[in-house]
Amino acid sequence: MAVKEGEILSGQLIRQNNKDRQKIMVNPRGGQEGSPPAPLMDQEILRKLSYTPKGEDPVYWPVRVFNELEYYISIKDDFTVGPAARAVGRKYAPYQESIRKVKTAYAILSHPHCQESSNWRVRGWQYQIESELERDRQTYGREQVELTDPEFQILNLITTARKIPLDSEKRVYSYSEVPIAPQIDPYGRRHLTTEEIRQELSQNDE
Repeated sequence: MAVKEGEILSGQLIRQNNKDRQKIMVNPRGGQEGSPPAPLMDQEILRKLSYTPKGEDPVYWPVRVFNELEYYISIKDDFTVGPAARAVGRKYAPYQESIRKVKTAYAILSHPHCQESSNWRVRGWQYQIESELERDRQTYGREQVELTDPEFQILNLITTARKIPLDSEKRVYSYSEVPIAPQIDPYGRRHLTTEEIRQELSQNDE
């Protein structure tokens, strides 16, 4: 079956080719010579982050690219998928934590700027961000991310391209910055504080 440009297939990084492009410029002095400061400095990823396929929310689009990277990492050792897909996952697996942190920080910043669906029956991208943050909090007891300077540089590139305000001094991004819809409670732990979730997780590991 032919794949149209801009169409998303599950498990494939996105093919893009349209006019809705935001330029992402790389400062070559942003890291040590010969050592990119973070995986998203990879030109292939920057190219994917520079386009928005037709019909997609340009603000939320980088989150979808990050999600695709995380998907590839999750299947890097799965021999039921093709070798090309496993190779992508293995390439970015060493940077998994940086990818998660930059994606989370960007999601927090982009939340108030995402398009919401005019159809009340359809969940919008803001709801998706809220759900993922609360799921992560309830699963791992995390409530914030702190970026290194190289990770912040990546965030700066993306937010600048998407015209999202960014505090140049800020490195810590808290989940509490995003108002979570009351009905979001993936594992029935919504009433627990993050510290209580951590204690519960610690007891389960003993």
